Amino acid sequence: MNLSLNGLTAVSAVRLAEYITTMQNTPQVLLLYGNFLGDEGISTILESLLHLHRSSLTQNAQTVAEMARKLTDRAEVQQQTEMDRAMTGYGEISMQPRVQYLDLGDCGLGDVGMLQLTALLRDNVCLHGLSLTGNSQVGLLGWQELIRALQGNTQLRSLAVDYCGIKDEVLEMFLESSNHISSLINIDFEGNCISERGEKLLRSPDSSSK
Repeated sequence: MNLSLNGLTAVSAVRLAEYITTMQNTPQVLLLYGNFLGDEGISTILESLLHLHRSSLTQNAQTVAEMARKLTDRAEVQQQTEMDRAMTGYGEISMQPRVQYLDLGDCGLGDVGMLQLTALLRDNVCLHGLSLTGNSQVGLLGWQELIRALQGNTQLRSLAVDYCGIKDEVLEMFLESSNHISSLINIDFEGNCISERGEKLLRSPDSSSK
């Protein structure tokens, strides 16, 4: 779903969130670049995605519990085989794609919206790509929380934080945490406020920059 460069606001975000949660097939790509949603609008949309994820997990857990109950009267070997299949199915269902790529570039994201985004990442939703391009209002607190959330996430592969006004201290935090961020393959730092010192950090043998 591409809604980039439209006039969406925090008010529009309420209707969009309602629409997303009622769709039979949630879009795997959600592009919101260039809409000034602000922290309020962004938080509304992220809360709807988090709700979808948690509802899916609850439904899957209930399905597996029902399968287990129905298997209790079967032979032990057959029961174990079926239980293994049930649990395999549960794993596959719980990781069914919702929104796999989310573009929140130039949407007026600040520290408050970033905190809601980290809640989504901490729940380990099936989000593989995230763009935060051009959100220069995020402060040190917001970046710190994002880095902490990434350390427990095993799904995100690509992160764009280009043109976000990131300085050396934030870059250094990313580099220091890189060994604890298992899934992330690529981070885009283009167009930030990284100085010569930051460039040296990137070239350092101790750096594990992705």
